[in-house]
Amino acid sequence: MAALLVFGWASAQTASISGVVTSDGKTPEANVNVSLKGTTVGSVTDARGFL
Repeated sequence: MAALLVFGWASAQTASISGVVTSDGKTPEANVNVSLKGTTVGSVTDARGFL
């Protein structure tokens, strides 16, 4: 039971990443898949290139 509680606590850690994806440093890119290397965590940019 204690191991389960520790695992639940460890998996509850969160982080926040934000930014803008551009093609040439100026033009925002919409619907780009962005993922955190080595994980299954990811997101998709909005119409303005933001995630």
